[in-house]
Amino acid sequence: MTVSWFFFNHRIREELRCQRAQYRQLIQNIPEVVWRATEKGDAVFISERISEVFGYTPDEVLRRGSQLWFGRMHLEDRDRVMQSYTELFKGGEKFDVHYRIQHRDGHWMWWHDRAQLAIDGATGKKYADGLLSDVTQVKELEAYLQQSQKMEAIGQLAGGIAHDFNNLLQVITGYAELVEGCIEQDSRARRHMTKIKGAADRAKSLTEQLLGFSRKQLQQLTPLNLNEAVSQFEPILRQTLSSKVEMVLRLSVAPTLIVGDQAQIQQILTNMALNARDAMPTGGDLVIETGHITIDEAYMRTHTRLACGDYVLLSISDTGTGMDAHTLSHIFEPFFTTKPKGKGRGLGLATVYGIVKQSGGEILVNSEPGHGTCFRIYFPAAAHRSEHVPSYPEAKNVNQGTETILLAEDEPGVRDLACILLEDLGYRVHSAPDGEAALNFAARFDGSIHLLLTDMVMPGCSGTELAHKLGRRRPSIKVLYMSGYTEDKLLRLHLHGNQTSILRKPFTKDQLAFAVQKAIDGPSFAEVSSRLGQIETELSS
Repeated sequence: MTVSWFFFNHRIREELRCQRAQYRQLIQNIPEVVWRATEKGDAVFISERISEVFGYTPDEVLRRGSQLWFGRMHLEDRDRVMQSYTELFKGGEKFDVHYRIQHRDGHWMWWHDRAQLAIDGATGKKYADGLLSDVTQVKELEAYLQQSQKMEAIGQLAGGIAHDFNNLLQVITGYAELVEGCIEQDSRARRHMTKIKGAADRAKSLTEQLLGFSRKQLQQLTPLNLNEAVSQFEPILRQTLSSKVEMVLRLSVAPTLIVGDQAQIQQILTNMALNARDAMPTGGDLVIETGHITIDEAYMRTHTRLACGDYVLLSISDTGTGMDAHTLSHIFEPFFTTKPKGKGRGLGLATVYGIVKQSGGEILVNSEPGHGTCFRIYFPAAAHRSEHVPSYPEAKNVNQGTETILLAEDEPGVRDLACILLEDLGYRVHSAPDGEAALNFAARFDGSIHLLLTDMVMPGCSGTELAHKLGRRRPSIKVLYMSGYTEDKLLRLHLHGNQTSILRKPFTKDQLAFAVQKAIDGPSFAEVSSRLGQIETELSS
């Protein structure tokens, strides 16, 4: 009997030991952190995974208790979490919270913590049994998507305002130019007109910044070496900075080839240098670096904004005052500025953001108060030198024209002005307020139409749609687009192939004359379409 009882006890103990080992292995294999804590928040059990997400060992967590848990928690979240934890013990209310907590190494994380009430059957003591997950990447992705949606909405608004404002500027500058030509050279009225044109030029600069932010600015894309662009612009940058700021260039030894707009790269450098200068009123260091980086799937999992591929990195860092989290969350929004009233419009970084995005790149920023700021701009690397070198019309002396032009423009002021300027240049002009009206006129008109001059953005039938429809009926017609910005696929193909000119609004009479003459002397719509088909095939392959 004694022997049988001994073997029975041994078997029971062995089964209990195996069960404990299985439960221990099960708990350690659970991806989340498993924990049990008292009503005060002191842990009585916590799984080994806490070391991975918190930096503290289970022994440290058990020993330091609620002081460690609540002590590392973000101040803005602490009262809310403590209230929810108290309600769990008072009435069994659900404990399911998200909060920020500081890792041992100092960086902030997001945790998703949930628990339910447990009562010890033997002692009647209450515990909280919970699961804890590190959801930092999920929260960062959510914040990024929300910020992207907000920036996209603001960009749409800014682009729409800039487009309408460009049309108004076109009327102002165009008629100012006409009036100026009728005024005596040294008259008081001519001096007043010069002031009007100067103000219009400054307004044009403002719209270009808005269009840059909204990613609808026409780009003069060329293959360029970022190292060369930075080096060539270095003397101007040094003049921008105060004598107290030391600028250091650390450029990659290997060529840094991208496809971009040289003027926009200079605009990025200028805006960044000005911000850095203002952040270092007593002096400091401005470091500009270039390099190469390849983003693979592993890197992408921790840097959710970047797609896989090869990038050229432009890093701009300063030793200035830095920025807090609130400022960082708004720095790319137009008209947001921390500068005193009258010292800045808040468009510098918004413009940089738009340029980078329109170039297919990404911009990231790290900053802390008192520890400076570092901007990292990732441009897609160019695999080889492209032949894409579009050009915009410049003021040149041109001969009077005699050809027939069909003008499609929905803004009455711009349409009337363009008619006056073209007729002054000798052209025969027929105007239409939209694409459909232009097509109807072309269907009724028996004579030759040498050129279609059309705005890109019109209600109903866009400029590219109009060109396509009219080009099928009149393959020999030439096409010239007018626009202040573009997001149209066909126009981007035109720009890629350098097959036609784009007349940027607002334009002068000389610029209009040169663009029209260049378009009339250029390839027909049929020839352009054939070339664009080849380009589209090349790009898709």
